[in-house]
Amino acid sequence: MSGLLVILGSAASAIVAVSAYYTLFVKKKPNVYTGNEKLRTFLDKNVPMLKDNFSPSPLYWEGRLQTVLGLVYRDVPPARFPYQRELFSLSDGGEVGLDFAMVDTPKDGKSLLVMFFPGLTSSSQSCYVRTLVTSLNNIGVSVVVFNNRGLGGVPFKTPRTFSASSTEDAVEVIQYLKQKYPGQRMMGLGTSLGGMVLCKYLVTYPKEAAEMFEAATIISISWDANGGTANLENNLINRYLINMQLTKSLVNLAKKFLKTVKPPETFDMDAVMKAKTVREFDAAVTAPQFGFSTVEDYYASATTKGHVHKFPIPVFCLNAEDDPMCPESDLPTDEASATGSKLALVSTKYGGHLGFLEGTGNKPVHFMERFVEQLVSGIRLHGQTDLKL
Repeated sequence: MSGLLVILGSAASAIVAVSAYYTLFVKKKPNVYTGNEKLRTFLDKNVPMLKDNFSPSPLYWEGRLQTVLGLVYRDVPPARFPYQRELFSLSDGGEVGLDFAMVDTPKDGKSLLVMFFPGLTSSSQSCYVRTLVTSLNNIGVSVVVFNNRGLGGVPFKTPRTFSASSTEDAVEVIQYLKQKYPGQRMMGLGTSLGGMVLCKYLVTYPKEAAEMFEAATIISISWDANGGTANLENNLINRYLINMQLTKSLVNLAKKFLKTVKPPETFDMDAVMKAKTVREFDAAVTAPQFGFSTVEDYYASATTKGHVHKFPIPVFCLNAEDDPMCPESDLPTDEASATGSKLALVSTKYGGHLGFLEGTGNKPVHFMERFVEQLVSGIRLHGQTDLKL
């Protein structure tokens, strides 16, 4: 009996210690970095949740757990979102799927269309994409999800794939949407690699982007592509829990590619099938395909850090400081804090990569969804006046 009491006492002490640690060191108010008072005022007015602590799940607050479980404990009915699919033919003969989730114009007459750029191997049916689309529809905002080549159930039609530094496909789709919906207010939303593509578009075509998009929101992007990839190779957990799983998804995509298209000579298909890391895959496929002599050159081209001053429109970003694909040291806090910057960077101490899980168990709304809902609602209602920079 005394032994049992000792065990129970030790367990109780451990619970108290963990609870105290969680309260003191885990629950933290998000940091907001911006040197633009208009953007700071906009966030204060429209995203009140940033004034409160972010309380990540008390069972799995660590970044890598948030990253992995973010694909498990995030769900929304139905299992497949009922988009309206449109196949879009690209100028080189390629094809992508555009998935529309349209809503009626709100009674106030302020309609907004969000163009959603998903992550590396994600598509419109990925769980976090569905939860974000649902949240946006719930606030009266329409969405079109831009599925990259080979994703979303659309097979490859040409030997071209996609990359974090290539914007050609996005440019064609954006211009098409402007023709399809003349006069429609639009903004961009990009997650992970999709956010990197969106940023690349903004800094490469600033005049066009300012005409097309009112604002942009990016979540969990790797601000320094080389630094983010290196961090995935940094330790055994990152390498085997995150990096290898991402690489498996890429290799599987390459296998789909081979079923319909003959690979160009630039592809080292033997190296592709043997790839164990994202860097090895990019060195074998992505870099040579898009004309880079080395994978480091490709990563330099895909990097947004150092180019924030080129943003032509307000950009709101959410990153976790423990994101395994973007360590805290890679966040462009100085650039965001520069006077007149068009970037407002929100960082949380925990949250991982596209995780930001709160509470326990499977549910459709977590910190990320609430952030996007409040932010985009503010843009729909007040963006035309309050975000004129």
